[in-house]
Amino acid sequence: MAEKPSYPTLIRQLLQSNTVLTLKQIRHELSGRPRSSLFRDLQKVEILTSYSHAGQYHALQSAVTFNRDGLWFYDHITFSRHGTLRNTLVQIISKSPAGMTHKELKILLHIQVQNTLTNLIKAKKLQRRSSPGQTFVYLSNEHSKALEQWQKRQSLDDSAAGITLPSETVVIDILLEIIRGDERVVNESVLGSRLKKRGIAVSQKQLVYVFTYYDIKKN
Repeated sequence: MAEKPSYPTLIRQLLQSNTVLTLKQIRHELSGRPRSSLFRDLQKVEILTSYSHAGQYHALQSAVTFNRDGLWFYDHITFSRHGTLRNTLVQIISKSPAGMTHKELKILLHIQVQNTLTNLIKAKKLQRRSSPGQTFVYLSNEHSKALEQWQKRQSLDDSAAGITLPSETVVIDILLEIIRGDERVVNESVLGSRLKKRGIAVSQKQLVYVFTYYDIKKN
């Protein structure tokens, strides 16, 4: 008689078949396994917990392919290699070239983050400064890094005032188009035309912003 699979093995099999499940769904599939026992089972499985939906969703780490920001999106559910939303915000903001605004973070992370940002400021995990447009810019809590980020933010072209980074997909398209080109310096007008031919609508102000944010030389 074959030995019955362990509960951690059954959980792996469930996640392999369904990709993403809640704790309630897993427990239902395991015939009402007690919640306390299920938590112990999960600790034996290499899982990732969503930073959205109050951490309700789980996926196998082996099934996840993170993007360049360490994020993974499955339908409306969001995951991070950094774990919780708090950790994710600290890591992404601290490593960003010019700090990040709430709007930029909302676009990047696909969820509202204002309350968590406020709590991180209170806990002294991040700093923030107000830009001339009265928009908060969130910065690393490490003084020299924050100063570098703030100087970069201030160096943004005046014509890009009030502009935020485009969506992650558009930023990737812009960077790929730059890589494909053979110019030693990048002209936003030419680049904008090439992107438009590919069906990607980006304003010159947004291109200027991306150039400055990523230290790309332009005419």
